[in-house]
Amino acid sequence: MAFDTLQFANRLKAAGVPSAHAEAEACALAEVLAGQGERLATKQDVDALGQRIDLLETQIEERLATKQDVDALGHRIDLLEAQIELRATKADLAALEAEMGRVEERLEAEMGRIEERLETKIEKSALRLHGEIMALGHQMGLMRWMMGLMVAGLTSLIAKAFLPGL
Repeated sequence: MAFDTLQFANRLKAAGVPSAHAEAEACALAEVLAGQGERLATKQDVDALGQRIDLLETQIEERLATKQDVDALGHRIDLLEAQIELRATKADLAALEAEMGRVEERLEAEMGRIEERLETKIEKSALRLHGEIMALGHQMGLMRWMMGLMVAGLTSLIAKAFLPGL
């Protein structure tokens, strides 16, 4: 942002401020504004950070297993976005990037724990189902044996009925 010190000093003089005082104020204000320009975040900085947030949201949505996890992370992302909007200087942007890295690490660790819990549940369910299948197999074998016994007994009775000499 360009600051016209001459125009500012002339306005002060027109308002009745002594010439030396008006020029000193104009120079001091120009120095302050020049120093602020280096620390302010640019639109490119904010856009780049927004793109990084979008990428993180996509990665999170791909990895989460439950709606509750998605809701909790969405809330966390909303909070982080609110924090980002409050911090506008480049120094703060660097700190936010470091925080995002820590958040990514925590999210990855939490996703790992969720995956482990899901794998454990799946393994337990698979073992339980395997046991049930084995029990059904044993029951089927017993039923086959019983059916064989019934067929043999019925065959014996039919043979006795129709072939009395046996």
